[in-house]
Amino acid sequence: MGDGEARVRYVLAFNPEEAKRDEARREAMLRELRMELERLKELQGEAHTKAHCRLASHPTFKRYLKQDRWGNLRIDPEAVRQAAHLDGKYLIRTSDDTLSTEDVALGYKQLLMVESAVSDAEDDVGLTSCVSPEGRADSFACAALLAGLVVGAHRRTPNRTNMV
Repeated sequence: MGDGEARVRYVLAFNPEEAKRDEARREAMLRELRMELERLKELQGEAHTKAHCRLASHPTFKRYLKQDRWGNLRIDPEAVRQAAHLDGKYLIRTSDDTLSTEDVALGYKQLLMVESAVSDAEDDVGLTSCVSPEGRADSFACAALLAGLVVGAHRRTPNRTNMV
């Protein structure tokens, strides 16, 4: 989309392992939601009203709920189906149209590896984040982490497509 330097390209990526994790997370959340709906049936009066409003406005639950004509909350099977359709899928945006689809996906995976390494370093060693409170990245530290991960990954995998 677009021309010149402001051009934007989108790549749709699918990760089968992440799809399984997404499904498991959604099923666990739906089990919890079903339990909450059962508890709601046991309440009456103001307690029921507050619990009803809390569920209907819950950041995670509300996308899977709909009200029937009597105002009762129900799980919306269509919303669950639509969420399942997105399991393991990522939309990656890039402005570099010289990269192949595989290189875009590899770059995204390497970014996730850097973020994971930074998080581990913060937890294990007590380092501060490479991103300041103002949101500016300390490019040297992040580039050094990425370089170390890339070199290590290339040493472990002779065929770089194994990383994608």
